[in-house]
Order: sequence, then structure tokens, then C-alpha cells
Amino acid sequence: QADMLADDWRIIERIETMGWDDALEAVKAGAAVRRKGWEDDSWVAILEEPAELKGKICKVCPDTGDIVPDWKPEGEDLKAGDWHIVEV
Repeated sequence: QADMLADDWRIIERIETMGWDDALEAVKAGAAVRRKGWEDDSWVAILEEPAELKGKICKVCPDTGDIVPDWKPEGEDLKAGDWHIVEV
């Protein structure tokens, strides 16, 4: 019981991968996600904040500033189990 009530839990390293449904929930909670299977690992999927994109998922490249607004995963991205949370 002490462990359940403790407030000193920490994530030391997160290497967990997930399917798209869990990745989508992470994005809705404010995380950036990426597929390990993407050839270009500079792209991430995030929930965009500007008013014109509010609540839409965008695929962005923080290195170049490129953005694919209102991005929707399809095909391999939806079936993949190699999504993971990244820091941007």
C-alpha cells in the first residue's frame, strides 16, 4: 500500500513502443510521437496549438520548421506498433 500512495515515482528511461491508438492518446495529452519505422527521424507528430489548427495533429520537422498541417496517419502508420514518445 505504501508504494501505491507514494508520490516519489519517477520514469528513469522510457523505451516503450506502442500502437497508433496509444500514440494518439499521448499526443492528446501533449506529447510528441514518432515512428521508429520513419526513414527521416527528424519528423514528429504533435497536437498543434495555433487557433487555425487547434485540436489537429500536425507532422512537423523541428530541424527545418516544415509542417504538414492536419496530418492523418494511414496505411503502415496506423498498423505500426513502433510509435514512441520523443522530446522536442
